[in-house]
Amino acid sequence: MLHAIDYLATTVPDHPRIQQAWEFVHPLPASTLAIAEARRGGGVSGGGGGSMAGGDGANEHNTRYSRMKFVCRDRGVVNGLAGYFEAILYDGGAEGKIELSTRPDTIDDKSKDMISWFPIFFPLKNPLYYPDDAELEVSIWRQTDDRKVWYEWMVEAFAMVGPEKRMRLGMSEVGSSRKVGCLM
Repeated sequence: MLHAIDYLATTVPDHPRIQQAWEFVHPLPASTLAIAEARRGGGVSGGGGGSMAGGDGANEHNTRYSRMKFVCRDRGVVNGLAGYFEAILYDGGAEGKIELSTRPDTIDDKSKDMISWFPIFFPLKNPLYYPDDAELEVSIWRQTDDRKVWYEWMVEAFAMVGPEKRMRLGMSEVGSSRKVGCLM
């Protein structure tokens, strides 16, 4: 329940205030499951077994990466990022869907009074300051090995210095939920 927050981004065309980083679908395609099984068995077609994250690589199909741009009209300070979750549990077509959401703009329609799922807060080690009319670019990775899932994130601040030219003003260190707990 993120209460003491300020939305720094402004919704502009192609860059809404809340953006989707990635999605998962079920069931997984048969080709994805075949590659995961080949990795688990150490087969060459699956990459020879082994994972960059230290496991056998069978769960690598669950890794994700996203880079998003947020437009900020007013100067501010970024102390962390809010992460939200949405799920379609059942799609009955014309009969409707059963959904869950922690997004502040859809929670009342999809999950009113739900108290079992919460947004996540990804903290920055040091605050990142930015001026008026800045762009913040967020990179976020969902990492996995054979036993666990963790997230890594980074924020960069840019100022426009010409019609098509930007200058990077600063960037955060890469945060990791493997090292620092995130509030859920």
